Amino acid sequence: MMKEVDLDEKETNLRQKAEQRLNKVGAKHSDAEKNKLLHELSVHQIELEMQNLALEDARIAQTEALNRYTELFEFAPLAYLVLNNDAEIISINLTGSTLLDNDRSELIGSKLTHFVCPTQRTKLVKTLAAVINSQLKESVDLSLSIGSKHIWVNLEVKPDSVPEHCLITMNDITANKKAETEMRLAAAVYGSLSEAVMVINTDFEIINVNKSFTVLTGYSHDEIIGQSPALIQSQTTNESQRPETLQHLWSNLYQGKWEGELNLIRKNGEEYTAQLSVSSIYDSKNLVTHRVATFSDISERKRLDNLILKQANYDLLTGLPNRQLFQDRLTQGLHLASRNQKKLVLLSLDIDKFKEVNDSFGHKIGDALLIEAATRLNGCIRETDTVARLGGDEFSIIMGELDDLSTILPVSNRILQVMAEPFQLNSSSAHVSVSIGVAVYPDDSKVDEELINDADNAMYAAKKQGRNRVHFFTQLLQEEINRKVYLNSELRQALSKHQLSVFYQPIVDLNTGKLHKAEALLRWNHPVLGCVSPDEFIPIAEDSDQITKIGDWVFHQVAQQVLAWRSDYNSGFQISLNKSPAQFSRSYNQEVWLNYLQRIGLDPNAIVIEITEGLLMDGSEQINQQLVQLNESGIDISLDDFGTGYSSLAYLKKFDVDYLKIDRVFVKDLEPGSDDMALCEAIIVMAHKLGIKVIAEGIETEMQRELLHTAGCDYGQGFLFSKAVSADQFEAILDSYS
Repeated sequence: MMKEVDLDEKETNLRQKAEQRLNKVGAKHSDAEKNKLLHELSVHQIELEMQNLALEDARIAQTEALNRYTELFEFAPLAYLVLNNDAEIISINLTGSTLLDNDRSELIGSKLTHFVCPTQRTKLVKTLAAVINSQLKESVDLSLSIGSKHIWVNLEVKPDSVPEHCLITMNDITANKKAETEMRLAAAVYGSLSEAVMVINTDFEIINVNKSFTVLTGYSHDEIIGQSPALIQSQTTNESQRPETLQHLWSNLYQGKWEGELNLIRKNGEEYTAQLSVSSIYDSKNLVTHRVATFSDISERKRLDNLILKQANYDLLTGLPNRQLFQDRLTQGLHLASRNQKKLVLLSLDIDKFKEVNDSFGHKIGDALLIEAATRLNGCIRETDTVARLGGDEFSIIMGELDDLSTILPVSNRILQVMAEPFQLNSSSAHVSVSIGVAVYPDDSKVDEELINDADNAMYAAKKQGRNRVHFFTQLLQEEINRKVYLNSELRQALSKHQLSVFYQPIVDLNTGKLHKAEALLRWNHPVLGCVSPDEFIPIAEDSDQITKIGDWVFHQVAQQVLAWRSDYNSGFQISLNKSPAQFSRSYNQEVWLNYLQRIGLDPNAIVIEITEGLLMDGSEQINQQLVQLNESGIDISLDDFGTGYSSLAYLKKFDVDYLKIDRVFVKDLEPGSDDMALCEAIIVMAHKLGIKVIAEGIETEMQRELLHTAGCDYGQGFLFSKAVSADQFEAILDSYS
């Protein structure tokens, strides 16, 4: 209706304009001619105007349509682009420029390949060419690099109305690609896991397994699907691991997860221990939809763990508990005894003369003896008691939960009896005994370490009393221990407080009666205790490593003294001093002593080093080298207390011993025709055959002196001549012999 009104108005306007034009032409035309011309002009003009109006309406409609398309193109939620056959961007909408993170003005004229991963650029170009040639749409996924960001896009490529152009719909599919990658990765991990995996539904049926499951269990995928997990559960496990128990466990995973060890069985019937982990999968309503179980065979790990546990807690030779397990059981035993108000007895055992077995028969036989000893000890106690090997030939027995002590002595005597029986070891027969120390909780101590020390000290006391016996820890023994601890502390200050001194005892030539030798003996005069016996403090010095420092001091004192007496009395004077086995075994550097002699200008021959037979029997390369060094330096070697130990002629020859000292035990009861006389004569003859001189200790009577002189003994030492005296007093004796 609106258009019709507009046409009427236009027609009226056209007639008015036509009349105006005719009026300008002039009056030469008649009115009829004017009307005719006016009519013709109006119709023609109207037709033209109507055509223009139609064209204008079409243009407006086209513009409105283009605007609507442009608006849709610009603000569409998808990215749109127009590319030519060379991937040049002809146009791009706002979403596209946002996706490519660039202004449209910069993007127009650039190539989309600039953003495409280099390995996929050819793929884009080929896709464009294919669409242009076939005029069919195609789809392609590409990876784009936009600054430091990498995204995945899907391109829907369609032919454009413009030749050699394509309309592109570009959609960001990064999230989808990531999900696909994660799914592929999860599938790859699932398939390549070394652990077996099975998925179980709410009906307790296996619905999926991985490859490791089939390898581990022996069941194929098809065989196991739809089966119950009970199929792989061992039927011979204990009550807590029966199949129905397992099903109940899995169906009641309130916390969503369970982990533990179970015994499973393979298809071939082989049982194994598995480490199992079960997790739950929930739906949107937090209801369980599936259970996922992962497990692996830990049988070998368990075996190794048990082996490590055994090696850590049991003696590899005897199979008895070792020191670590012994300590643990003692702690537990003391706790039970305290809680139940019972007694606990600790026995410390040491095999007597075990070293002789090793030295005589070899370590293999020694090991066999220890194994048999462990068996015998186990046979003497209750099943609830513990026998442990603490090391070497040391054993300990824990007897707990005792109401009284009446069983201790019978058990101890039984142990003494069975250990005294011969040990038949292959073709060899060995005889040993055992020394036993006993300590009682809570009577002797309430602390584990103290109780161990008490039992050990009681055992040492048993050895001192002659071995092969039982000794109970007593208050007197505790007092001896306390004194030893006190002496150890005081001895550390004795040198600095000038409490130590060197005394000298004459060694007289029995043939000439002359005095040109002496033995240096250490004395300790304590301000409170008085004179402390060397038999008491020397072992303390050896055990506490003080012997090296004290030994150095004695050596310097002796070297200075013999240097003076050689100058004042006899140029060939010799002083002998004892060197403890502990000084040899601690790798003491003898160069220090030898260098000192050289520095003060003293001939090494002025010093005699006294050693024990036990040192020679040690046989270690370290000690051998030190003895050879002493020989080569010119220092004489004297073998002390000969005949009381393991006397060996081979050792005398090997180490070039210069003197043998007959122990006082053979001299004190010396009489004509006695066994001691025969032994002394034999020692003297043997020594002389080897070129060794003999010194007899402990001579107290003229008869002893005469008998030894008659037997050919070279030197004598003892109270008959003089007790050990200070240096000043010794000089008075020297004066009396000159």
